[in-house]
This record gives sequence, C-alpha cells and structure tokens, in this order.
Amino acid sequence: MALVPLTLRGELLGALNQGSVQTGHFSAEKDTELLQHLANVTAMCIDNVLSHEELRRDGFTDSLTKVANRRFFDRRLGDEIDRCRRDGTVLSCMLVDADHFKQINDQHGHRAGDRVLVGIAGCLAAGMRASDVVARYGGEEFVCLLPHTTLAEATALAERLRTAIDGLSFSAEGADKITATVSIGVASLQPERNDGDRAILAESLLEQADAALYGAKDAGRNRIVSAPE
Repeated sequence: MALVPLTLRGELLGALNQGSVQTGHFSAEKDTELLQHLANVTAMCIDNVLSHEELRRDGFTDSLTKVANRRFFDRRLGDEIDRCRRDGTVLSCMLVDADHFKQINDQHGHRAGDRVLVGIAGCLAAGMRASDVVARYGGEEFVCLLPHTTLAEATALAERLRTAIDGLSFSAEGADKITATVSIGVASLQPERNDGDRAILAESLLEQADAALYGAKDAGRNRIVSAPE
C-alpha cells in the first residue's frame, strides 16, 4: 500500500490511499515523485470542489444567524407549493418577529441585538425537522416553512418555540442580561385550495401569515395567532 497525505496551504484535507495485490508493487525503495504529484493534483481538485460548495452554501445562508436566507426560502417555497399541489398535502408557514427589537438595540447596543437574533434563530432551527426550513426573512423577522403540517400542528409547534425563546437570556454590555420574546403568525395552504398559479399561492400564504403576525402584535405581543383555515 501507498498512503499519501493530501495537504494544501499547510492544511490536511485527507489521504490518497492506493493498494495493489502484486507483492512489491509499492515499496519503500521506489520513487514516490509520481505519487506525490497525484496527491498534489487531488488536493487541489478537492479544495476547488469545497470552495465552490462553500460559495454555493454562503449564497443561501444568512451571514449572521447561519440559517437560510430569503433567497433560499423563496426558491424552496415554490418547490414545496408544487409538491403540495402534486401530492394533495397541506403546507404551513410561520412568520416570527422579535418583539420590541428596536428597544433592545437602542438600550443595549447592536451587538446585543445580534446575539438575540442568533439565539432566536438557533432556537427555531433546533425545533425544526429535516424537511422544514427556517430562514431569516429580513431584519428581526424569521420565516418557517413546514411541509405536511396542518394548521393545528403548526400552531402547537409555534407555541413550543415561543415558550422556548421566552426562556432564553442573552448577555449585554457589562453583567447585564436581557431577554426577548417573539410574536408568531401561522397560516396553512390546504390541499383543496392549492390549485392555481404558484406565485399567487406563495404570496397568499405569506400574506395570511403576515396578517396573523400583525394580529399577534396588536393583541399584545409574545403570542401566537393563526389565520383562518
């Protein structure tokens, strides 16, 4: 066997391992220049693939919270609506907004505000299934896409997430600790109502969730409101 480390810019990427059933095909006395050349080329190829994948991933990831960005969400929403229409399944959506976020920034600074957003995003992501999507929709607002989830199931999940976020605390300047709450609007696209233009259905689902979110804020914040089925 011949085991050659794959290194690039001083970083170990892996190993190029070769074996032969012929006795003596690889031996300590043989020149390893060709093997090293193959390892160098392989390392550059792997690094190139990793770089392209990182660029692709970063293009769909919010740089602060590390959840998906709106670009990714919009693409996934269209795909899930197509699946919903094809399979006759329900699709639910949650809009999540951090309450009084401007006050957090004004009183504790933007770095503390960033920590709150990161914490909320992490809590939302931890409560999602592999098939769900959580994305930063803009500013202090997040959106969650829940395939095969009824309005009642999405509402129950929203309440669990709201409670979990209400229990978080974040460090501010000095020894101060701050807390945050969220308001959540929930809406669903029903199988019997999913026949139509994909863009119109997507807009309608988000508008319903947005209206429910405003209802939660008007009712006092730190609560859930579900749109009518």
